[in-house]
Amino acid sequence: MATNPQKSLKSAVELLTSTMGDPMKANVCAIRLGIAADRIDQALEACTSIAEKTKIAKSYPELLRAGIKFLTFKQSPPDHVAMMNRLMTCPCDFGQKGMRNLHKPDRYRIDGRVQVAAAILVFDAVTTVSNCLILALADLTQHKFRSGNANAREQPWPQGPEDLLPPGPKDSLVGLELWVAAAPLGYIVFKLAGHLAKFYVPFAREVFQSPHFTIALARPVEHLKEAVKFYDEGDSSPLARTHFFTYPVVAIFEFLENLSHCDTPQFNIMITARGSWMSLILARLTTIMSTLPREWSKTRAFAQHLTAFANAELDPVTGVAIIKFERKLMTELPHFDELENAFNVMVDTRKMGCWNTTCSSALDTIHSRLCSKCNLIRFCGEKCQKEAWNCATLPHKSVCAKIHSLKEALGADDWLLMWTPDYTYAQFQVTCRVKTVDTDIVVRIGSTISALRLQKSAFLDDSRRAGASQIDRLRRAEQEKSAIQKLEDLKDSLSDRSTTLGREHAFSLMSRDAYY
Repeated sequence: MATNPQKSLKSAVELLTSTMGDPMKANVCAIRLGIAADRIDQALEACTSIAEKTKIAKSYPELLRAGIKFLTFKQSPPDHVAMMNRLMTCPCDFGQKGMRNLHKPDRYRIDGRVQVAAAILVFDAVTTVSNCLILALADLTQHKFRSGNANAREQPWPQGPEDLLPPGPKDSLVGLELWVAAAPLGYIVFKLAGHLAKFYVPFAREVFQSPHFTIALARPVEHLKEAVKFYDEGDSSPLARTHFFTYPVVAIFEFLENLSHCDTPQFNIMITARGSWMSLILARLTTIMSTLPREWSKTRAFAQHLTAFANAELDPVTGVAIIKFERKLMTELPHFDELENAFNVMVDTRKMGCWNTTCSSALDTIHSRLCSKCNLIRFCGEKCQKEAWNCATLPHKSVCAKIHSLKEALGADDWLLMWTPDYTYAQFQVTCRVKTVDTDIVVRIGSTISALRLQKSAFLDDSRRAGASQIDRLRRAEQEKSAIQKLEDLKDSLSDRSTTLGREHAFSLMSRDAYY
């Protein structure tokens, strides 16, 4: 963390807020913007949960307001270029005390770059503010804006449509398009646009109605092409590929997925109508993703989904026929791969907890005891392993033999390699082909483990219900006992009170007689 007060989190927020509030009058340069953005990034990285990050983002509403105004400001492309040139030019007076220190970053760049263009530093600031805006939107329900607080010094963002998108949905879209026009920079703005569309329907409508689907499809395809080009021709180091392939591709697909949730029929029509734009790049991406780790499975599935729609046929009369469209989708979507599913089940199984179906330990509680024979299934201890071995319904004894035979067929080295984080299904397929492994055994293992999981889940559900019933019975008994005690206390109280009232009445009579 920065120790210089001029590089504090508060100073960084103030610098970005003032600059984005009026960029043409800002007296700062791209270097200082990048350093300020990195200071905020450090604060977010120090958080241990999304909730903490969201809290930080929401605690600077004026930065959020300045940021959304900056990113959605409608201007002509030449004016946008002039603004960028202004920010990329360093007007700083190095004769001023401490100015040079303000131009020195606190740490090395995460992407590993040493010499960085000024434009990239500006986009660093754009990325940071966009991430803060996304965090602030993430915990909101659609169209449910935040309420103002009269006692607060800074009002929460956003409090209404005008606060969310100051220029309005249509003009805001024009402003955002300026930031995504030049791939590969600005891909994070797609992610922001997707969250805005998901939260605010009028903005989603504008995205779909934009001429030639510019921001909805044309620009995303350009960014995907740049990412694939880098993957094929650029630096192949993991760090470089993470920043120039993984991040852009994931951001674009998240944007497209958010759009599909906003208006599914309109999204499907758009993909089909402009399928020729996407077919080739989707095919290449699907091939690349098949070689990547399992974390890419969701993105790969969505890419295959898009491919099916992109290859659908248009009706020559109406332009698009939904019925034909859906039939085409049903025939072209990839069939369920039993082998891949079984592979994923095995990988997940080795990271899970006790597989004794009558054990109350949850499956997400990892235990270190692996079955020594199959080296796949885990148990709490010897007792659970013995119970599972001769289980009446799905004994571990039977599946253990199948897993052991698979382990022997693959060999010890490949078996251990399967459990490493970077091991992929594609590698498993190659190994099975090379070693002529009977893949039917793999599928049967996957099916058995899936059945075990269902049985275990059912047992845990029954246990929870039984436990809840027992707790309810105890609670009711305690309530009845408490009610009886209160009734007894009330009786005693009434008895004491009646005696007291009787005495007071007698005294009053005596006093009255004496008086009269």
